[in-house]
Amino acid sequence: MDINVEEFLEKWFEAKQQISINEKKIEKYKKVAQKLLENGKCLESKKFKLQVRNQKRETLLKNNVPQDIWNKYSSNINYDVYYLLKNK
Repeated sequence: MDINVEEFLEKWFEAKQQISINEKKIEKYKKVAQKLLENGKCLESKKFKLQVRNQKRETLLKNNVPQDIWNKYSSNINYDVYYLLKNK
């Protein structure tokens, strides 16, 4: 595989910056949607439909259970994490 590493990392870094910008925009849109949806759970136009659903996630913290229970029922999940930082 013949690739220009500098160009590859630059494109990746720019994509990460765009994600950050878009995440901030989405948070602003969510706040506006909350105000628009005060009396309902659905916002609809000719082209789009926005629904809000409440989801619940239950977690168990290691500090909140006895060690033997944690050892018996906990599970490890391994995954790769990529950290891309711009050099100064």
